[in-house]
Amino acid sequence: MKKHILLIEKEENELEFFTEALGESKLSFLCSIAKSKEQATRILKNIVPDIVFIDLNTAGNDVSEFLHNIHHIHQAPVILYSTVSGRKLTKTTRDEISGCFQLPGNVHTMASILQNLLED
Repeated sequence: MKKHILLIEKEENELEFFTEALGESKLSFLCSIAKSKEQATRILKNIVPDIVFIDLNTAGNDVSEFLHNIHHIHQAPVILYSTVSGRKLTKTTRDEISGCFQLPGNVHTMASILQNLLED
């Protein structure tokens, strides 16, 4: 059965980078894309993703509240990512996520990260 990913990302270039890396990973998956927190909430009412990837910039300043809302709808693991290194997360945020990483500079490295996260 295909894994279902929910990707929450508003920046078009990062969406392209992420989806290209997913394609290179050679994993069997479905991917739903939300470009805002509101759109993500609507999508989550209709699908049950296996994993949720959220760009920290798209999540905004109230990331802990957003994560709480996601977990209220589904218990899917949530992975945060950012293009910026060294971003501090609150303890509440760290407790609600399964992981966090900085987007690498190339698609091949990103594909390897995704393979590690999505392989059974």
